[in-house]
Amino acid sequence: MVLFGAFSGLLTVFLVASLGYYLAKKGYFSAEITAALPRFITTIALPPYMFRSVTTSFERDQLLQLLYGGIIPFLSIFLIFFLAMALAAVLRVRTGRRGVFRTAVATANTVNMGIPVNIALFGEAALPYVLLYLFANSVFFWTIGNYSIASDGPEGRNAKFFSRDTVRHLLSPPLIGFLCGIILVLLDLHLPVFLDRALKYVGDMTIALALFYLGIILSSISIRECKPDRDVTLVILGRLVLSPLTVFLLSMFIDIPPLMRNVFIIQSSLPVMVNAAIITGHYKGDLGFAALAVSLTTFLCMFTVPVYMLLIQML
Repeated sequence: MVLFGAFSGLLTVFLVASLGYYLAKKGYFSAEITAALPRFITTIALPPYMFRSVTTSFERDQLLQLLYGGIIPFLSIFLIFFLAMALAAVLRVRTGRRGVFRTAVATANTVNMGIPVNIALFGEAALPYVLLYLFANSVFFWTIGNYSIASDGPEGRNAKFFSRDTVRHLLSPPLIGFLCGIILVLLDLHLPVFLDRALKYVGDMTIALALFYLGIILSSISIRECKPDRDVTLVILGRLVLSPLTVFLLSMFIDIPPLMRNVFIIQSSLPVMVNAAIITGHYKGDLGFAALAVSLTTFLCMFTVPVYMLLIQML
């Protein structure tokens, strides 16, 4: 029965994303809308969604348990990154793409896919754990990951580990919404009903828009042009197999609630962050490699997530 509910949740994700795919193919989304949609989700819809998720899901005492469980996302991402570094050296990943290779294997698309997929699979109770993994993923990507990708570019030697841009990305609107929610919970404060309701209306757009955007991304992928070379294949194996396996092994040694473990496994099995390709282009790295890694892992996770849900139910 639980497994049926999980696949029912995946079907919900598939149907909404398919609608976005269909509308994109029919030309409903111009280039301007496609470019603006992720920014709207990230800066307008997601911050109040994250804020209310914290304030409506937690009491002060529960935050301590949440922070304890946060060891696994941070530790797993670091371990995966260093494993990817070793793989890149031993298997001789092409010079000029090793930085994005390490970052692509270690960090996942925890926003546009992570939130709707986990909510569909596990319900609203999963959201705090989704946000915790998202926080660890974002901190890592915009510090070590950003620096690693920058090292691939022609000015790699001049890349800075920590800069004004790093601070700006770390203090992103979703993260600010998350932190503000934590502060209110710790201070035991509550918003006026009218303001809380307004934030709910805006935040409730997040899931549908994120799934629409997923459909738009999938509509732009040409299967005939997706011919992975060895390095891209290694990214796929690292992102979709090595990463969730690492989280599962860590959860055997760090005692956390089953739901938290399951959410972390699904979060860690999601595709390469779209931002990995954007940042690669910014630093003039191997954009084709990064874009192909994003596209293929996004497409393949539609098949791997159900497999992981089946395995989770067997634990």
